[in-house]
Amino acid sequence: MKKIGPVTRLIQDYKKLNEKYLRSLAEFDNYRKRRDREMEEVRKFCAESVIKDIIPVLDDFERALNNSAEDDPLHKGVKMIYSHLLRVLEAHGLKGYSCMGESFDPRKAEVISSVEREDVEEGTIVDEFQKGYMIWDKIIRPAKVVVAKKKQGGESNG
Repeated sequence: MKKIGPVTRLIQDYKKLNEKYLRSLAEFDNYRKRRDREMEEVRKFCAESVIKDIIPVLDDFERALNNSAEDDPLHKGVKMIYSHLLRVLEAHGLKGYSCMGESFDPRKAEVISSVEREDVEEGTIVDEFQKGYMIWDKIIRPAKVVVAKKKQGGESNG
């Protein structure tokens, strides 16, 4: 067995400790990046439950606006308040979406009814009772829709 001198041993110890230090530094950097990503996710979705509770209020505003005359001063006031509330919620990631005319996608919509239609392809959304909402890219309320279905058989042409 070959003896190593004190300088060689110090160099080896230095290399081992330096390698441990660099590994720890990399692990800490990965931890910091992971924590930052997690904090960003928390920030994005922390308001989700409150926004879910506010969505029915948006529906009420839309119903009030759809059932009042545009030249009515009250309509104009309600529209201003609705627009302001919508801008605030959009700043926190809320986005409304419509599925009208699209093929049914169970991730985006919930079928509440179907109607026989021959002018559109089966499974096409032909009416929307409630629009859907998402926060950032996460759907928090699917749209409630009516889809087209083909006419049932049973009628003869002869």
